[in-house]
Order: sequence, then C-alpha cells, then structure tokens
Amino acid sequence: MTCSDLTGGYEFYDSGEIAFVFDLELPTAVFDKADYADGFYVLGAEQRVENGGKLGVTVSQSVIGGEPRRESPSDFDSEDVERSGTLSFNGEDRPIWAFPATETGAVRTVELPYEVEGETHYCKTNVDVGVSVETERECSAVFEEVAEHVVLSLTPDEDSTITSEMKTYV
Repeated sequence: MTCSDLTGGYEFYDSGEIAFVFDLELPTAVFDKADYADGFYVLGAEQRVENGGKLGVTVSQSVIGGEPRRESPSDFDSEDVERSGTLSFNGEDRPIWAFPATETGAVRTVELPYEVEGETHYCKTNVDVGVSVETERECSAVFEEVAEHVVLSLTPDEDSTITSEMKTYV
C-alpha cells in the first residue's frame, strides 16, 4: 500500500450509536480496517505499509462540549494554522483549520455544533491523515487532499450517544 492508494475512492461510515456527533467518509483503501476505540473517542482506519509502519486516517472527537474556542488563527498555539474552508454542520457554517502538512501527515480540525438538552455545544474534531514512519515518497499533497475530503464529508449522526457521555466545562 502507498499513500496514493488513499485517494482511490471513499465509503460512507455510519457512526451509529457511539459518542461521535458525525458520520463521515473514509478512504476505501482503509475502510475495512476502521475501528472505533470506545472511551478514547477515536476512529482509526489504517493499513500496514512495506516498512512496517501504518498508513491511514485517524479521527478523534472531544466529548467535552462548550462554546466555540477557535474562531481565528490566533486561537491556536501554532502560527502556521490556516483556514482551509468551511463546513456546514447542523445549520451552522464552521471554520475548518489546517495545520501545515509534513512528510508524515496532515491535520484538519473543526468544532462541530451539536444540541444537547436544548443547548448547543461545540465538539472539537480532528482528522489526521498520515503514516506512522517516514517514507521516501512525497505524500504531503495526498495527505492534504484526503484530510480535506474527510473533514468536508462530516454530517450529523442522529444516533449519537453524546448526551450520555458529554462532560461540561467547570
């Protein structure tokens, strides 16, 4: 498997009854490896590559809700964060933030609005696409493309269990 295999198509992943507030599309090349880590709120979909590393997509979501915290690049610790686009989710347009791509990966982050007991909470969601070990191939453009596709594919999960698992800021 190579990084370009990640762009060979996408399949819809129905999150079902887990804490994720979204459903999404994952690359077909890693779809059958998708595994949700209950309690960590992480979905990993990875395949082994020739040098012993793993290549794929990791999606994580915080179940700590609250007000949106990242509305401009200055809200991040890194100076290189840029707005890559906008995601319409649950009736709101939310900024998508891109961290600089590297030889080993690309990251997108967005805060998703979700109503819990009549109050809108924003759940920080990260899409991380990459490889666990450095490769000789230049993959950063592929990682960027896949990260953007996956984050733009996020749609509300009507079966989410977020209400029972959400914690609020103290």
